[in-house]
Amino acid sequence: MLKPFRPTRVHPTRDTRSNPERCIACGKATRFGKKHCIDHIHQTAYAVRLVEEMERREVEVRKLNMNHYLDEDAHLVAEARAILWEKRVVTAPGLTRVMDLTHKQAERLFRSLSKHGIAEIFRNRRGVTAAKAVAPQDIEL
Repeated sequence: MLKPFRPTRVHPTRDTRSNPERCIACGKATRFGKKHCIDHIHQTAYAVRLVEEMERREVEVRKLNMNHYLDEDAHLVAEARAILWEKRVVTAPGLTRVMDLTHKQAERLFRSLSKHGIAEIFRNRRGVTAAKAVAPQDIEL
């Protein structure tokens, strides 16, 4: 004879209703063993790093808007470098779709990459600004 179907327990095995976890900031009961309540979730390490990254990106985008070169260790440069090494050739419109930049910002980022010897800027057959990755052996140390 078959046993009747019983769904498995989805929640943690410990019964959190009788002994709930408490928020480390305010002491309110939290669900599923979380350390922060909904009012203090922004204090988690992940949320703090995410906000710092967003602020850093905002500063770099402002530099691009002011027509300044970005440093070689800038996050936008590292992100564009990774895309460029993966694709080998990237157009400015292609970079705008991947990195959420304007066309002008993408062209200025290409200039920063070119200044640091990471890419060569050219125009393709359609006259669109593009960048080509410089091979590692071509980079002078």
